[in-house]
Amino acid sequence: MIRVSEFIREIILYIGGIHNVLGVNHCSTRLRFDINDLEKVNINALNRIPKVVEAFYRAGQVQIIIGDDVSIIYKELLRTYEIPVKCQSRLIFNHSDSSLKGTLNKLMSTLVGIFQPIVPAIIGAGMIKAGLLLFVSLDFIDKSSDIYQLLSLISDSIYYFLPILLALSCSYKFNTNSFLSISIAGVLVHPELLKVLLNNNIIQIAGIDISSTQYASSIIPIILTIWLMSYIERFCDHVIPSMVAIFLKPVVILIIIVPISLTILGPIGNYIGDMLSNFTVFVQREFGWFANALLAACMPFFVMFGIHKIFYPIVISAMAKTGYDTLVLTAMLASNVAQGAGALTVWLFTQRKSIKQIALPAGIASLFGITEVALYSVHLKIRQAFICCMIGAATSGLLAGMFGLKAYANLAPGLVTLPMFIDDGLNFQYSLIVIFTSILVTSASIYLWNLKTGFLSAVNESDETSNIDDITDREEHDNKIKNSNKLADRTVIFSPMFGELRLLDEINNEDLRNGKGVAIFPTQGIIRAPFDGVITSKSESNHSISLTSIEGVELLICVGVNQRQTNSDLFSSYIDVGDYVELGDKLIEFDIEKMIKHNMDILSVVIVTNSSDYVDVISNIETNSIKPSKPLLTIL
Repeated sequence: MIRVSEFIREIILYIGGIHNVLGVNHCSTRLRFDINDLEKVNINALNRIPKVVEAFYRAGQVQIIIGDDVSIIYKELLRTYEIPVKCQSRLIFNHSDSSLKGTLNKLMSTLVGIFQPIVPAIIGAGMIKAGLLLFVSLDFIDKSSDIYQLLSLISDSIYYFLPILLALSCSYKFNTNSFLSISIAGVLVHPELLKVLLNNNIIQIAGIDISSTQYASSIIPIILTIWLMSYIERFCDHVIPSMVAIFLKPVVILIIIVPISLTILGPIGNYIGDMLSNFTVFVQREFGWFANALLAACMPFFVMFGIHKIFYPIVISAMAKTGYDTLVLTAMLASNVAQGAGALTVWLFTQRKSIKQIALPAGIASLFGITEVALYSVHLKIRQAFICCMIGAATSGLLAGMFGLKAYANLAPGLVTLPMFIDDGLNFQYSLIVIFTSILVTSASIYLWNLKTGFLSAVNESDETSNIDDITDREEHDNKIKNSNKLADRTVIFSPMFGELRLLDEINNEDLRNGKGVAIFPTQGIIRAPFDGVITSKSESNHSISLTSIEGVELLICVGVNQRQTNSDLFSSYIDVGDYVELGDKLIEFDIEKMIKHNMDILSVVIVTNSSDYVDVISNIETNSIKPSKPLLTIL
């Protein structure tokens, strides 16, 4: 069980502090952070945190794969740091990377950020639809019954009013007014507008005909509309006086954006939507069955890059037009089952205890449609198993293409969601054949390869030392990581105060006297942060504090080390435990004149308490006088 508060503090520390977070969201297994300054993020340190499966920067975000506990971590993160809801998924406009790669990253980040918040609604609707398909096929429910009509209405309403859901999500992503966004989406799906257009009544705005297009279940029109609205709202903020903005700004926005949406953006968006819905038809027409096989084999790479959510527009558009998907979800079924079969086969035959303990739950989760843990904790560390999973996915994906397998609900394909493939024909039986083939080919490939080479029995030492799950003792693991980089990594500790250097021999405390650091005779009563990091502890009297830097250096700063009792009235604290501080921030203030007047000890120490994790701690001071912002120690 994860100790949530400590776990969150470590994550915030290594992503550069809460002030470095522009937005945060989560999917089924990972936290997704929009970051202000990527240079402040320590990916290596994030990967050393126990229970973090993998951390990386992709698709314009820092993504941290945690597993099933991600929703608990996410809620506690929001509660602890009070991140505004609007901040959680807003579009990052200040990224300066205008390259093709940077543009694609921002585009993918935007799409993921838009669709991620509405996933629970889509899953709920999909599960109800899959349940209806199952109950009808088993003759538990008749299609003419009231309960069927009600449940069908519930599942269909999510897709019918999808523009409204997307409007809310887009308003967060584009940082614009949520209620105006929903109002505009309401116009697009208003039944009276649809009634007029279906009766072939022509409506003109400024001489431009409103296209007789149905926007229910549409995606692109509302995304384009809210994107444009975000610019119009900012323009209104600059030109409309604040005294009348409360009633004039909404009027101006609605009058401008609704006509533009109905006459220009709506038709353009629907055209793009038609292209997306025809994408699967085009791909399967051009590449035949191999399209399913290729996508199934490559699906793990989309998951690795955290961009598998970009398929949502394609799937939703296809289902809105035809009622089913024949490419993306069927390929996901083949891939997910292959990942699950691969992890379970590894669990059966591997001799590596660290892999064995994670392979079983990871394999089961993959069979239910959640593959990240199996991918990162098992298959990417055993490349032969990963290749076998791709072979199994490609083979079963090829069969899915041959059968013309159809998915009737937008769910993560797996054993528990199999009803999504039920219809009046043989589609469900085809899905079972695809699953059986995926399991058989993947498991047989791993078994035969292992029989020939014994790769599951061999222990790769380099893998063992680099794998966070292979090392049960956290301190041992951290030492191994740090020792491998001791000469390459240098951390500078800056002076926390004005003063003069003293010998550590002047300290009565033997533990501190034998520590790695310096003694200081302060000349001013202010302690400042010697680096960017987190306050990990402080004494009740506020005369000593402990900090941990972004790089993992643990530092103790103590005033009056030879004093048996310290008067807390002489010390004022500006920080609390868990606070993120930046270099130079004021931490503690003490009345140095009163302490000297009452013959109290003011000798202070700055000690690296985890110096055993490093090669050496070297003093940077060539003179006795020191002051804040000047290098004090170098950690090798």
